[in-house]
Amino acid sequence: MTTLPPILVVTDRGHFAAYRLHQGESPEVLQRADFSEGTDKLSGMVTDQAGRFGSGGLDSSRHSAAERPKLVLELESRCVRQIAAHITEVLTEHAGTWGLAAPGDIMPGILNQLSPELRKRLHLSLSKDLVKVPVREIAGYFLKAREHG
Repeated sequence: MTTLPPILVVTDRGHFAAYRLHQGESPEVLQRADFSEGTDKLSGMVTDQAGRFGSGGLDSSRHSAAERPKLVLELESRCVRQIAAHITEVLTEHAGTWGLAAPGDIMPGILNQLSPELRKRLHLSLSKDLVKVPVREIAGYFLKAREHG
């Protein structure tokens, strides 16, 4: 039978969960976190009218969205840093190898924020969003990836 790392981390932009695997038992939740930057709508976070600037034209109520891409990138960067901080915290308390499941578009950013020592301990990574998968099924996804990888 294929074995898994004792610590599994599943995350996306808005949610984080770390689990410890125990033989024959459901994974134990070590830490959970939610990030408003990853779950809230941008329009809900940016409601202040101050600082908005006109986009030109005759209608003065129109405003430019020139800063929106920068803001989206900054919010994603914050999420990635928060995820890496949570991973570091969990893995500082728990030695050994670990596995990570995260959407492919944020996986490189997360790994870049981790220390070389923690990246070296990473035993299995999945470019998959497993945050909403029931806890008892998470290990199965990692096992399937291990067997096919």
